[in-house]
Amino acid sequence: MRRISPSIVVALVLVIVGIALAGFGMSRSVGGYDWADDTAVPTDGQPHEVRTDNGSVWVWSLDAYTAPTCTATDVDGAPLQMRELKTGATRPGKIGDYVPLVQFNSYDDPALLTCDPPDGGSEVTVHAEPAPKVVALASVDPWVVRGALIGLLGLAVLLVGALVRRATRAA
Repeated sequence: MRRISPSIVVALVLVIVGIALAGFGMSRSVGGYDWADDTAVPTDGQPHEVRTDNGSVWVWSLDAYTAPTCTATDVDGAPLQMRELKTGATRPGKIGDYVPLVQFNSYDDPALLTCDPPDGGSEVTVHAEPAPKVVALASVDPWVVRGALIGLLGLAVLLVGALVRRATRAA
């Protein structure tokens, strides 16, 4: 009976785990992007604490609504500069797509975000969360990215194992 190389076993396990994680990520986004509970900020004109992870924060709103006006301050009440975002990124929601409206930087954690309702509109909810590290991946569920990376690692291990095996046979 022929013995299976350990590198092939490791590679296959990594590919299977990668596919499973990517599938899990895709299934999470079927009903819309899965926002963390602490990212929701009502547009009620009151300050709300938002997690900054000591860096850049994006404020997302439903594309279907007129954009609310938001201001941010650090924990001492000093205003933080808001910058309009035009990234083209979207995140699917249950009733429409979320788009990033503005960005602010804060090295205090948490910061305070105050959003007023859209002109003539009723109270809506925006989401404030740390900016994605890679803007091109802002619309992709992180579990899909993790799964793809692990799957690619598995394929790399399989390729290296095949090359090593070919080199040892030739010698």
